[in-house]
Amino acid sequence: MFLSVSEWNIFFIKDAYSKKASSPTKQGEVMAMGIPIICNDIGDTGNIIRESGTGVVVKNFSDEAYDQAIHQLLTNSIPSRSAIRKAAFAYFDLKKGSADYAKLYKRILNEP
Repeated sequence: MFLSVSEWNIFFIKDAYSKKASSPTKQGEVMAMGIPIICNDIGDTGNIIRESGTGVVVKNFSDEAYDQAIHQLLTNSIPSRSAIRKAAFAYFDLKKGSADYAKLYKRILNEP
């Protein structure tokens, strides 16, 4: 309920070895609601935000990094909610993901 009325979503994932290859479920859910994100760069989270332009990535937990993030918040234009939703489907759509995996497995197995 509270997510639906928020203008931004912020989350930080602890930088641990087990998280290096992870993608938080909340990112797809938040983007599917068209809400821009402020997060740290862990797993593929930062790449998705940077590539899609749907938020701000905090590089580390220093005062300088926070200042840079605030500057980005104030100066960068964030896409519309519908554009963020569209980006969510580009990265997190189940049908697309299943098709991509099937293609990859076929390529690995050298199947036509």
